[in-house]
Amino acid sequence: MLFDRFVSVCISALLLATTALAATREELAIKAQKSPNGIIELDDYSFKDTLDAPRDFYLVALLTCTEPGVGCTACFEFNPVFETIAESWVRDHAEGISLEDPSKALYFARADLSDASAVPEIFKFYNIERVPRLMFFTPGGSIHDYHLLNLPQQKANAGASEFITNLKIAVGINDYQIHEPRDWSTVMITAIATFAIVYLFRKHNKVITAVISSKFVWGILCCAFITLMSGGYMYNKMRGTPLAGSDNNGGVVYFWPNEFQNQYGIESQIVSVLYGALSILFLALVLGIPNLSSFYKGSASGAMIITVICTVLVVVIYALFAGLTSLFSIKSPRYPFELIKISSLLS
Repeated sequence: MLFDRFVSVCISALLLATTALAATREELAIKAQKSPNGIIELDDYSFKDTLDAPRDFYLVALLTCTEPGVGCTACFEFNPVFETIAESWVRDHAEGISLEDPSKALYFARADLSDASAVPEIFKFYNIERVPRLMFFTPGGSIHDYHLLNLPQQKANAGASEFITNLKIAVGINDYQIHEPRDWSTVMITAIATFAIVYLFRKHNKVITAVISSKFVWGILCCAFITLMSGGYMYNKMRGTPLAGSDNNGGVVYFWPNEFQNQYGIESQIVSVLYGALSILFLALVLGIPNLSSFYKGSASGAMIITVICTVLVVVIYALFAGLTSLFSIKSPRYPFELIKISSLLS
């Protein structure tokens, strides 16, 4: 009799302790509100408390990897989609609770392997070998009870909308809609560019018309466009290369160091632009200067103008070529040639 009571007391105490350790809706809501995108970051100390029972909420956890050396393209592509998904929910549900059905609450969490030398404990706990992974935890289950969700097939906001539709069905809620972030910078740039073009066209109608009808200008533009598209765009599309990566401190990295076989999207585009610019400047130096000499023939000031233009072209060509050799040294520390020490600015 006494033994049975003792066992009951121990079980009750254990249940109370587990309840005290498990995260509550209020605690998760506070963490989500403190996050800029409504996503609760899971660290080595909080992930068990967040995911373990007793749960009275739904939770979607993303296990991702932004370590540049891993080269997880899908991780870089899905991270902004996941942030849009979480932000859309938190925007209308600050406490994470459904407005139509208060018995249902939904939260979003994420664990990021940003440093290969420090693998998060949650990755070890679930024996994660492939990322990204989307884990769906339902109310009442333990830390081991979850479902794996498929990543949306579409990209950007279309993928977020697809995921939200499926999540509404899984949770059984209807008051969930996507809020697409508005890019005001694009609107401002478009407005300023439109105003500048209209103003310049009205003020310098004849000059602009001459420039637009110039075969030389169209030739340069076509060469630049072909170089840019064939140099980086095709590669990025075929490989699904992320535009940029991040270092161990969370900073943006545009060039993938010590890698000849891999490069970021921006990196390949920068290299193609450098090659295109060098080609155009070389043609301007070889073909343009002789034409200028004929135009200024017999002019006292013509010689000075041609000398200045030649000097500028040579300096710019040298600087661009120096930048190109600096990129080679970033890709391989053993590369012996460097004209100007600017590799530290590009790394």
